[in-house]
Order: sequence, then C-alpha cells, then structure tokens
Amino acid sequence: MASNPLQSAGRRFLAKFGVAFAWASLVSVVLGGATYFRVPRVELDEQRPWHVDVRLWLERLELLTFDWRARMLGDQSTRSDAVVLLSLDDETLANARLAVDPSLAVRPWPRDLLGRLGSQALREGARQVVFALALADLSPRGCATAEDESDDEAMRRRLEADPGKSLLQYQVLDEVPRPAERELTPWVLKIGDYSSEAESRAQVRRVLARRVPAYRVPTGRGGELWTAATSEADARALAAALELKGPLVIRPETPDDTRFEVTPGGLLAELAELDFKGDSSALPLARALEGPVAPLLSGVVRYGAANLAHDVDWGVRAVPLAWRSVDAEGRTHVVASVALQAALRQLGSTQVSWVGHRLTLSDTVSVPVDESCALLLRWDASDVGRGARGSLKRSIPLWRLAVNLGDDEAKRGLRHHDNELSDRVVLIADTTSVSVPTPIGRLEQAAVTGQAVVNLLAGQGIARAEPLFDFWLTVGLAFTGAVLAVTFSSLFRRAGWLAMLLTMGASCGLYAFVARYLFLTQTRWVAMAAPMLALSLTFLASLGYAATIERSLRDFMFRALGRAIRPEVFRRVESDLDLMRPERREVAVYFSDLEGFTAISHRVEPVVLIRMLQDYLARMTQAIVESHGQVDKYLGDGVMAFFGAPVHLENPAAAACEAALAMGAAFERQRPGWEKRVGQPLVFRAGLDFGEALVGEMGTEHRRTYSVIGEPVAAAARLEQLARRYHAHVVVTGAVVEHASARYVFRELDTVRLKRRPNPVRLFELVGLSGSLPSAQLEGLGRFAGALGAYGARRFKEARAAFEALSEHDRLAGRYVTRCQYYEATPPPAEWDGVFSGPEAD
Repeated sequence: MASNPLQSAGRRFLAKFGVAFAWASLVSVVLGGATYFRVPRVELDEQRPWHVDVRLWLERLELLTFDWRARMLGDQSTRSDAVVLLSLDDETLANARLAVDPSLAVRPWPRDLLGRLGSQALREGARQVVFALALADLSPRGCATAEDESDDEAMRRRLEADPGKSLLQYQVLDEVPRPAERELTPWVLKIGDYSSEAESRAQVRRVLARRVPAYRVPTGRGGELWTAATSEADARALAAALELKGPLVIRPETPDDTRFEVTPGGLLAELAELDFKGDSSALPLARALEGPVAPLLSGVVRYGAANLAHDVDWGVRAVPLAWRSVDAEGRTHVVASVALQAALRQLGSTQVSWVGHRLTLSDTVSVPVDESCALLLRWDASDVGRGARGSLKRSIPLWRLAVNLGDDEAKRGLRHHDNELSDRVVLIADTTSVSVPTPIGRLEQAAVTGQAVVNLLAGQGIARAEPLFDFWLTVGLAFTGAVLAVTFSSLFRRAGWLAMLLTMGASCGLYAFVARYLFLTQTRWVAMAAPMLALSLTFLASLGYAATIERSLRDFMFRALGRAIRPEVFRRVESDLDLMRPERREVAVYFSDLEGFTAISHRVEPVVLIRMLQDYLARMTQAIVESHGQVDKYLGDGVMAFFGAPVHLENPAAAACEAALAMGAAFERQRPGWEKRVGQPLVFRAGLDFGEALVGEMGTEHRRTYSVIGEPVAAAARLEQLARRYHAHVVVTGAVVEHASARYVFRELDTVRLKRRPNPVRLFELVGLSGSLPSAQLEGLGRFAGALGAYGARRFKEARAAFEALSEHDRLAGRYVTRCQYYEATPPPAEWDGVFSGPEAD
C-alpha cells in the first residue's frame, strides 16, 4: 500500500517517542530498580557500592512522603482511649521528692512498689498492666518486704497475685552477647526430676535467681534438673537455700551437663513463646533475649519484646510483632512483641496466624504486616501534642496512681483521683527517658508501643505496596513523562520553561493526589518519590528533543497536505490558491470512530496499539481520498473528513456515502485480524451530515490548515455518537438522504432533537448501494418502514405487533417495542412531533 501522510508523520512521531522512551527506559532501570530492591531496616557499613547509596537516598525521600501522608491521616483520625499511659514523668518525680513515703523519693523506684502500683491499676479497673520499663538488671534494693525475699521476688509475687494480667518487656538482640566469665564449678547438684519442661520452669527460675547455672538433662519421658557449684560445701549450702528434701546427689560436672544449660534468655523464650501459625522461618532471628531478670520470670506473667523498627533515617514507623528464637537443642520458639501480647490479652486469645502480608489475631482481627512481620503504624494524630501521650488520648502522671495506692493501703475509703482505667490497657513507663523520632515528632517508646496496641485492637495499619507494584508505577510514570513531553511539545510549540514546569508540576501533583487518596482512604502506601522523579526526569530530558522533532513534523504536515487528497485536486489547489480562502459552501461532513478502542488503549502494548492504529487510519484515509474527500483530522482512533472542498464536487453527500461504505467494507475485511491482535471486539461507527459550513485555510503563520467549521460538523459528530444507540454503522440526516437516495439505500431510524437545530431531525442508516442488496434484506427494510409509519401515525398497538415480529433479528425493533408499550400506556400529546419523550436507556 502506498505511503500516506499519517504513516510518514507517524514515523517521525515514533522517532520522537523513541528518544523519549529511551530516556524513560534508562530512568526506569535506575529508579525502578532502586524502588524494587528496597533497603532493609538494618545498619549499613560505611563501605558500600554506589547503587546502595542511590537506594538509600531514594528510600529517605520516600520516607519523607510517607511522613507527610501519615500526618494527613492523623489529622483525620481520633486519638484512642483504649490504651492509657501512666507516666513516670517530671511531675511525678517532683511530687515524689516531697512524699511521706521515702521509697517514692528513691530512683529507681523499688520493684515491689512497681508491683503494688500495677495491682492498684488493676483494682481501678485496668484490663492489664504493661510494665514498659527496663528490668534487665537486678533491683539495687536487696530486700523489700521480708528478710529472705528480694525486691525482684516481691514484685513477681505481686504480679502472680493477678495471673495473666501483667506484662513485662524484654529486648531482642541481633547478636549473641559475649559470655561473662564465671567461677569454676566442678560440681553439680541435682535439684530434682520433672515430667515436662513446663513443670521444671519454676525450679529453673529459682536456680537462676541464685545466679548459678541450671542444667535440664532429658532422660526419656522427662528429665533431671541440676545446678553447678564451686565445691561440695557450696553445693550443700545451695541445697539448703533451695530447701531440697531427701538425700543430696552431688557429683563432678561433665561436659554433657553444659550441653543442657538453660540460660535466663532460654527460659524467657519458653515462657514468652507464642501460639503461632505460619512460616516461622520468615521471621527475623532473635539471637538472644535480654531481661527481665530471672527472679521476675513466672509462668503466669506475660512477656513481650520492646524492640522498635528503625528505618534508614533512624525514624520509627513500624513495630516488629514476632521473632523466632532457636534454643541450644535446635528447637524454634516464636516470641512476640509487647504490643502483640497486650492485644492478644485484650482480645482474650493466645493464637496468631500469619499468611501472606496479613497477621490474624483471635480469628477476628487482621492487620497488614510486611515481609518481616512488622506492623507499619497508623498514627492517630498529626503531632505529638503536649505531654508524653503522643498519639494516645491520655497520659496520666504515675503520681496520681501512687496517691490512690496510698489511699487504698490506708483504707481511707476514698481515692484522690479518678483515673478512668476500666477495661483499658495500662502502660507504666518512665517518660523521662530518651525519645525516638517518628513521623509525628519525637515520642517515648511506650507511646509508640501504645499506638501499636491500638492499631492491633482496631485491625489497622499501613499496607505498603509490593516492590513489584512500585516498580511498575515508576516505569509507568517514566513513560508518562515521555508522553507528556511529546504531547506538550506538539500542543504548545512556543511554550516557555515556566509553562513546562507548571505542566510537570501539575502531573506530579495529580499523582501525589492519587497516592495521598489511597493512603487516606485505603491506608495503602504506594511509592511517590521514585515515580514522581521518573516522570520529571523523563519529561525534562525528552522535551528538548521532542520540541525539535515537533518542528520538523509541523513542516512535514504542511508539505503533506497535497498527499492527503487526490493528485488532480492537489494540482488544482496548487495552481489556484484562492481555493484555500475561507468561504461558505455546502459540504458533507463525516465523523467515524472505533467502538471498543478506548478500552484497550491502557492495557495493550504501545507498539501493538500504534501499529494497529496506523494500519486502520491508513485504510480509512485511502477510502476517503479515493472518494474525493479531504481528511480534516484524526481524533485518536476517530476520523473527521469533509467532501466538497477545497474543490467543488457535483454531489458531496453521495461521495461521502461512497467513502463511508468503502471504509466500512475495509474495516470488516481487517476486523478479525485487528481483534485478534488487541483482544477486544471492535465496531465501526460513523455519522454524516450535509449542509452549509465555513471552509478554508485557518490558523496563523505558526500553523495553518484547511478545515471546516459549522453546524454540520457538530451534527456529524453527534450522529457518530448516536450510532451505537441505534446499533447502526453509519447514521445520516435527512439532508444526506435527499441528495444521495438515488444511488444509495437508507433506513429511517428515528426523529431526534439536536443542539442548535430548531426543528426535530430525522435520522437514517446508510444500508448500501442501490441494486446491491438481496431481496430478503429489502423486504425486511420495507416491513420496518411500515412499522415505523404506523408508529408515526400513533397506531402504537399495530406498530408494536409489527416491531415484535421484527425484534428477533433487529435490535432496533426491540427498542420500538418498548416505546410502543410506553405510548400505549401514556399517549403522546396531540402536537407530538415524533420525538420520543419517555424514559429510555442507551
């Protein structure tokens, strides 16, 4: 097929896109790759490859956009009162210095006092008490209540008085700490036998509380518990302290004994083990657990890790929920965070399930987590506010609880303060400690933990998009920047840099709005930094080259005007430029479109889509040119053309009908192949009108084109849109029928009102060339015309019967059946002009 202007211009156009897409591809590789390979939450070495620096820089930018969205979401949220922070703050310390009770003036406060405060919170209605305090070291007070009871043991005893309602925190260590040097212990003392590990834990704690080793040696169904001593005398003294009954078993220590040593961390892992369902191997590894001290370990107290997740900028936005701990025997224990343990206790459950990126608690509450089972926090405030509460609703000075404790222990019958702790999770924390940076400001760790508990109870959290999703977003925005650059240069040839930057800013702003909308409405975190950078870089890099190509393309289009029409017409225009002058002339205006093309434009590969579109428009252009028509413009997959200018035609309406039928035939020949390539049904639709319009060369010295404006243009465009309603391929007006009925067969469709037309307009369908239609089709057209005549004569019952007979093979007849039914029930007024006035779906 001979080359035509579209194909030649298209090659230039694709060349322009080629450079832009090359830039987009380069940017996609760099920024898309950096987005896909995210930097994990670990401290990096000073010596690292360049691509890690790029990823770090990009991740820091992305975290800034996250913080911006997080604060906006916080503005729309309400602070929760489900968790209350009891703060050991400056106010509490100032009052404690003047208290009558001397134990309140001591720093740190006695562990027994902390236990009493926890019991007081429970008496005031708290559902559970979380001690968000560092308890990894023994209390500096040797004795709190009795001669043989340490301060730590006194606290444990008070916690055990309310089983399961107290939660102590510990730390997960990434590295195994260096073992401390111990005295030589050549002797071992048997503590007793046990039938299960759970049965032995209380005795193990007692041993470890004495700060001596504990060995749990399996022996078939159960096992034996031993401890080590520096001498036989020391072993006997230890036995007396542990109140062992019966004959003592003391023997030399062997290497096998040390294989079964139970450390405080190992015992803590057993006590803190979580009922976990899921792939525990994907959890981060806890190489060691630190604290609470051995005297505070108990089977009826709950334990959770207080670790926070630090991002690459050392900000805290997430809370790890679970870790895997492997003991000396190779067994895996899953341990949970303080927040997860508190939420489970509040929900009355002990089981969690991890599937994909969702963690389910108690089979009722599900939260999004990342690949390491960390919860990305949804903050319930946009700033930290006053005091230590952070994004929680309340932070109460611990002094108020201490005063109430004094009231209750003195049995005064009244309490100074109503702390409103009923059914709340209470966090007792020292808020004078070092804070951590968060999106809403610097917060104490306990306030971060409290927000995590609120999120878990409400089933809330931020779900970050998968790396692959963010990668394709970056690629998509990179290529969007290329398209914008080429489009911008095509539409605004003399635009300055300010306009270019405004366009780029508007595009980035639109994407930022969408990303913000997803974050605020779906709590979904999609990448912003990399996609917006990709769009900006490709837009700016492609714009210069695209502008140069656009100038070349503009010159080509001026030269190509002669190739868009028949050679003899081109010669006449070339010899008589007056034909290009504006004038009013009767012309036929034609619009066509491909139904179904828009639906594929966003999912079919650009190369496939452009090639198919080029092929389609080339065939349509050829049909127009061969029918003495002039292509005015291409509207995506649409075509606008006119007939009768710049050279007069004897019958422009007939020429337009000839082109419409030729285009329809060309389309039907190629339709199966096109539909196979794009995977979407396609339908050819066209509209055609005839009348007086203004034609001529229009524009300025910057751009000139021969075009047409006037009422027939608007009417033809509207007819093309109406073609789908009537299931017709080519819809024309009565003016076209009047001038072309001698050569072509038409079927009347309807009477409608068009804008700027004072009187109703009769619509017809172009059926085919006279003498080429089979007799059966002509008979069907006659029956339809008869039924339509009865409908126009208000004989609706008769018309309905006729249309019903045709409706099996004619969808338009079905529409008239519905109309007849409507008018049988609601007759039109006497002055009815044939325009249907009832409800009707397109």
